Order: sequence, then structure tokens, then C-alpha cells
Amino acid sequence: MTSAGRAPRRRSRPRARPRPAVDAGRAPPMMRSSTAPGVPAVCARRARRGVRGRGPGDKAERVYFTPDVRVCALLAEARDVVIVTHIYPDGDAFGSQVALAEALESRGARVRVWNCHAPPERLKFLDAGGRVRIIRPEDVPCLPDCELLVALDTSELARLGDLGAFVTRSAAVKVVIDHHIPPPRHGFDAAWAEERAGATGLLVFDLIDALGLAPSPAAATALFAAIASDTGWFAFSNTTARELSAAARLVERGASPADLYRHINGGSSIQRTALLGQVLASVRQELDGRFVWSLITRRQMTDKGIAYEELDGIIDELKNIRHALIVALIVELGDGKWKVSLRGPLHVDVNLIARRFGGGGHAKAAGYRVSASGVEAVLADLRPELRRAIDGPPPAEEPPRHGKEPTPCSTRSRKACSPRSARPSSRRKSSKR
Repeated sequence: MTSAGRAPRRRSRPRARPRPAVDAGRAPPMMRSSTAPGVPAVCARRARRGVRGRGPGDKAERVYFTPDVRVCALLAEARDVVIVTHIYPDGDAFGSQVALAEALESRGARVRVWNCHAPPERLKFLDAGGRVRIIRPEDVPCLPDCELLVALDTSELARLGDLGAFVTRSAAVKVVIDHHIPPPRHGFDAAWAEERAGATGLLVFDLIDALGLAPSPAAATALFAAIASDTGWFAFSNTTARELSAAARLVERGASPADLYRHINGGSSIQRTALLGQVLASVRQELDGRFVWSLITRRQMTDKGIAYEELDGIIDELKNIRHALIVALIVELGDGKWKVSLRGPLHVDVNLIARRFGGGGHAKAAGYRVSASGVEAVLADLRPELRRAIDGPPPAEEPPRHGKEPTPCSTRSRKACSPRSARPSSRRKSSKR
């Protein structure tokens, strides 16, 4: 009681406005835009939510990518989709395919997933539903067409293998989602490429979120495997706040890092382990130890009964050698063809080296294929490029990846989905007069 004998008045809180009921069978609301009609409104909300402050006086930190407007619209409206990826799919490519297929199916779309090669044995558990179909060369001419064709983790038709012919003749709208260098080339109608993304799975996760969908535990598991595979379980230099934030949200959705690590890294066969021992035993150093390489012959693979897709990850064991600036694993494919995988643990951009031979990839991880009479011929062509890359000046240090706003694929994307355009104006009229 107060001195006047009256009880103090309690301030009443404003009542929250009731939210309209959401029909589970309806698609997310569409954003009215003359730039890209039919884009879900959550794309704009995602742009606002993707920028957050780190503290007083700190600059904003971008923790999400904003999907390309047209790519988002096409996937939101498509009802017949085919998803493909590069030959010998790795964890990023395979996990992205499985997750995107499940997300689009939840919207009522018919989705088919086609690959030229099976994934490594330790990744097959991600496709528990059996969505992925392995296409044989003789089946390509008979493949039915579709409404929308999505290529993941590659923008080069040659990297699609036998399915490249299907993509070329298809009358479908063609979309590519990738994080490799160089950006998408001709052959696609729409593209979303983010070179600074740690994995294509990160872009697929952002796209699923932009479509207003929530990944199931199975899709979250596939996306976590995709991101973890391409970031070396979050130990590579391409790991930033984006990748870690996405991983945390996927764990909340049902992904189990411990189970995934045991399945993927703890599922090697005794044959692959023995081959790894031979690779490590035959390691050689050149250029004063700055170039380290090893070799896997066709005979080694045949004797141990190991398929090419099981070699994924072996080269990463060579990166731990001290003072190595460039690491190479040379694999004999047969018929005079060789695969050269390159890694640059420090400042050397191995993507520039691979592109000189018609390949590509990332600054720290790239590769190419070449025809040669033997491994010495492969090395004879490679050594001059290595000397040029090692003895040249180191590249200028780039700004932190989490501090630079990613560039959308087109001017239209920047105008429609940028945080500045989506964020409401900070100038508000004062209610006090």
C-alpha cells in the first residue's frame, strides 16, 4: 500500500495479435515482385535474418547466404525435377542430392536422382530411401525428360559424365547450384554459385530454408555429412561461422555428428586401409620438400579389389607432412589416363595449376585428368607449374569470409534479395509531437 492508502497500478501488457492459421497443405506465401514472380516471401525474410550484429560497435556478420531469386522461384514451382551431380560423387555432392530430393518431394514434386557412378560404400547409408539411380551409358538415350533439371556441385557439363549428353539434349529448364571455381558457364538457364561457401550442402540448406521447408532428420543428416565432408570435419580453412552455424541447426534437426563420423571415417575396409599404407610408404618429396606426392596404380586397385570412388580422402593424409606447400596424389585410371588431385595446405592456389590442365576446383583443393604415357610424363608437365606457383609471390591476404557479403549470381538477385532492400527502413516517424 502507498502512503495514500491506494495500491499501485499495474502496467498492462499489450495483447499479442492472433496469428492467422496456417494450412499445412498450402505452399509458403509468395512474394509479389516484378523482378521474380512466384518467389516465396521467406526469401525476403531470410535476407533480413541473415545479418546480425556481434556486439556494440561491431560490424554486421553475415551468417547465411541469400539464394538466387530465379533459382528459388524455379524450385518453388517445379513439379517434375531431375537432380544430377558430377562423376564419382563425394559426400558433399551425394548428401546435397539426397537432402534436396527429400525437400522437394515434401512439396509434392516428383523427383528423380540420377548419377553416373555409385558413391563410396561408406556414404550409401545416406540414401536409405533408395532415391538415387545409377545410370548406365546405354540407358542415357532412353531417359525421359523433365520440367526442371538441377545440377549440384559442378557447373561443367563434362564433369557430368554420360549424363552430360542427357543434359545437353533435354528441353527442361536447367539450374546449377555450386561452390566451385570458375563460376557456372554456358548450358544453364539459371545459376547460383557461391565460391566462398564451404560446401554445396550449405547452399542447399539455405535454399531449403528459403523455400519455407524444415529438413527432416534424414535430410539434416545428409546435409551435415555434405558440409562436414568438404570442410574436413570443420578443420579446413573454408570453415567459418556460416558452416558452424548450419551444423548447429542441423544437429537440432536430428543429425548426429558422432554417428556420422563413425559411419564415414570409421567405415574403411581392410583393403582400403592396406592401400593407404602403401600410399604413405611410397611418398616422395621434391623441390626441397615443398612438393610431396604419391602414386596409386591400376594394379594396386585391382589386386585389392578397390573401386575408384573408395579413394576419396586418401590425399588428405599427405597434407600433414611438414613444410609441404603442394601435395599431389596421382592415380592411374587405365588406357593412358591419369587423375591428379592437388592440395595446397598453405598459401599456394592449386586451382590455378589445375586450370592450366583443363581442371579446376578450389584454391586449396583442385584436380585434373590428363592423358600421358606414364607417371613420369605426368610429373614432367606438372613440375614447371609447381615451380612457378611455389617460387612466385604469395597471394594477397583475403578479408575474412564471414565479413564480406556474398555476391549473388545476378543484378536482379542483389536487387530483390539483398538485406538492404529487404530490411525495413530505419527512419521511423516519432509518435511524440
